[in-house]
Amino acid sequence: MIIVKWQEVINGKKKDIHQHVVNMQLANQLRNSKRSEGINAWIELEEK
Repeated sequence: MIIVKWQEVINGKKKDIHQHVVNMQLANQLRNSKRSEGINAWIELEEK
């Protein structure tokens, strides 16, 4: 399983966001879009 993770400040509180994606292409797109917003995002692989 591929998970993209990042942190966002929502209502003044820092939240850890985990988004499951189906392939590395989508993971890279999501990570890059978050990084373009100035958000530190990373990809993790999780074995079932």
